[in-house]
Amino acid sequence: MPDIIGELRRNQLITTFSTGAIVDLSDYSVMVSGLDFWPASNLEYITESRLQRFLDVSGFRQPRPSENAFGRGTEDGGIPCMRFPRYVFCSICRRLAPFDTFGGGNKGIYCERCREDDPEGARLIPTRFVLCCRRGHIDDFPWQWWIGCNCERHRLIIKNEGVSTSLSSIIVSCDRCEAERTMADVFNPESFRGFTCSGGRPWLKDEQPCDQPVVVLQRSATSVHFPNTVSAISIPPYSKSAYKKVEELWGTAHLDILDENTVKTILNRIAEAEKRSPNDLWEAYLDRKGESQRESSVDLKEAEYSVLKDPIDFDEEDDFVAEPESVPSDFSKLIETVVLVKKLRVVTALTGFNRIEPNRDRYAPIKTSSIGWLPATEVLGEGIFLALSQDAVKNWLRQNSVVIQDRVKWVESRRKQLAARNRMISHEIVTPEFILLHSLSHLLIRTLTINCGYSTSALQERIYAAKPNDGQETMLGLLIFTAASDSEGSLGGLVQQGKQTRFESTLLEALEQSRWCSSDPLCIESKGQGMDSLNLGACHSCALLPETACETMNSFLDRGIVTGTPEHPKLGYFSEGRSWQ
Repeated sequence: MPDIIGELRRNQLITTFSTGAIVDLSDYSVMVSGLDFWPASNLEYITESRLQRFLDVSGFRQPRPSENAFGRGTEDGGIPCMRFPRYVFCSICRRLAPFDTFGGGNKGIYCERCREDDPEGARLIPTRFVLCCRRGHIDDFPWQWWIGCNCERHRLIIKNEGVSTSLSSIIVSCDRCEAERTMADVFNPESFRGFTCSGGRPWLKDEQPCDQPVVVLQRSATSVHFPNTVSAISIPPYSKSAYKKVEELWGTAHLDILDENTVKTILNRIAEAEKRSPNDLWEAYLDRKGESQRESSVDLKEAEYSVLKDPIDFDEEDDFVAEPESVPSDFSKLIETVVLVKKLRVVTALTGFNRIEPNRDRYAPIKTSSIGWLPATEVLGEGIFLALSQDAVKNWLRQNSVVIQDRVKWVESRRKQLAARNRMISHEIVTPEFILLHSLSHLLIRTLTINCGYSTSALQERIYAAKPNDGQETMLGLLIFTAASDSEGSLGGLVQQGKQTRFESTLLEALEQSRWCSSDPLCIESKGQGMDSLNLGACHSCALLPETACETMNSFLDRGIVTGTPEHPKLGYFSEGRSWQ
């Protein structure tokens, strides 16, 4: 049996600590391996037909919860990983070298020579610096090159001299040639001018040619790994209990290769044994059979928006159960629909990752072979959906067109500048509708988390915003739902907060909080704050959320679009003539 060296929640293996990420454990610093090395025996098969067609894969896999650990092996040992960075140093003798040169092999967590005198103190500590490039490659820091050492049999020492913790106090030297240098300039780009990337992909155990410049990062920095994920909500017919039953039989009973008469006989027997409707099973079979003929480029959100905005009666056994709720009377002219989503299923798949900067157009691969599946997780939870009034939004845009466009144009210009540098936070043009819905979503989540029993990180948003000139029905909605993969995802507290009286109170409180921030006037008058200056009136004191809760990494936010600014108090969609003022 391979060694089990740590544990993670399986949703972390799709996001924070997915393939290619560095994980700091008690005894090791490791990198999660690529899909080529994930053992099939430790994976569960999950499906989400719309997402499969969108990503052009045969299905998804997630680690089994009972084996929610990872180790160095590749068979029956959780999710495999490898030691990274390879360079470590002894806490006693301060020798700096690859971990396998200290004795103890792969299991070594001690300097065997120093351990003779201090059995518990001679621990090996992973080095804190790594080299990355924008194509996703990563490698150990070039210690010998950094100090100018050319010794074939070098012996590197790293020590900290002085009373401060600054980089200038960290000195790396060679005992053989006495070459020496501090780490003071390690983050200066000029220090690595002309040094090109090695093309290392340790998570795939290979290298590839690369001519990109390198960037030095600390191994635990968030910029070492930006996961790229795509998610979809299960909606009818895929969320129906009959469809789930057919999906279950598709592989086990080989319904895909049987003739229709035989399939009908099998389904009739199942319907009789489980007291189901044979017609429902047959319709589900036809839906499943016709999937291959459907377009793979289907827009995930447009289909979801249609179902969320106009829900119909659903079976309690389905993965999607929703019902309309009365809109608070004070907001009936501004909000068209409120829907309580009592049950929903969200599947999130990992497609790749970035280093240094996020880029949704180009990302590092998580596999090398022709594996037809992707890693994913599914969560069952609840949510609140609301859609704004089409007429009210049009009137708001017309009455404040100049001021709104000036604010939105500034944010869109920043997005274009990032796109020119191949840093794609979002593919879509930033619109007033998106900023309005996105900012309102953040304000609501911050207020809901106080009352609904969920932590902020347990909630997530999904924005359905108008797309310019797409010729389709204008989307003007947002969904706030639970995103936890454990029992916290189905407490029922979020749906209760969506009831008319409670939701009115929540919305009033969120808007009141929007009108004033403890960082005002600097916050509301800002012309670019947050990551890459992609926000206007939004900061940690008023509108930002944990990045796992936000669709766009806390970007494209502005309280002024929601409730106005001191200079333009009637600018906000919720500014004028409302009882909450």
